[in-house]
Amino acid sequence: DDINKQPFLSRIIRNERDVASYSKVHSISTVFGQSIYEQISVIIANSNSDDAEHQRDIPIEISQARRDLITQIIDDLNAGNREPNRQAEMEQILATPNEDVHCVIPKPKKYDVFIRRGDDEYFFDLKTVKPNISDFAKFKEQMLQWIAREDHIVHTMMIFPYNPYLPEPFETAYQIGNMVSPNEYMVGEQYWDFIGGAGAYQQV
Repeated sequence: DDINKQPFLSRIIRNERDVASYSKVHSISTVFGQSIYEQISVIIANSNSDDAEHQRDIPIEISQARRDLITQIIDDLNAGNREPNRQAEMEQILATPNEDVHCVIPKPKKYDVFIRRGDDEYFFDLKTVKPNISDFAKFKEQMLQWIAREDHIVHTMMIFPYNPYLPEPFETAYQIGNMVSPNEYMVGEQYWDFIGGAGAYQQV
């Protein structure tokens, strides 16, 4: 139902007709921006993480060799010459010399949500739930650049706060498997339960 599809905005907009209207929900979502999801994420994650923050600065230095490699990876994925594999891509990037670095201002300039649990660092980019299919190559490039900039093993993911296509899987609408692997994005309940524990999505 609409409450499950739009778990936060449906409680802000109490009129059922307005909730059913994507244009109304989209308008409210635009006003709030993604920050409402970022702040809720940090509040939840603080209870079971060593560190959690939103709008964390992104390092700006990256070597030309790594930039060239990332461009090649994206081109190969677009051409179907390789399958998406975050672990293999990360190993390849980190094995590439990070010398002769350039100070390149990243876009975006901050991580939406950062969480650290022990030695595991998670960098989440919260996306609109109805992105253009052509944007996924840009999203992928951004995540690979984050790995190159951090210069160590990290977990970078795209986050879609809810699935507007329920009961259909999010993947059915976007067919994103050719560009990103399953461990590079989370949708709705999967994300909220990850940061808050089993049942967090329903509690929120």
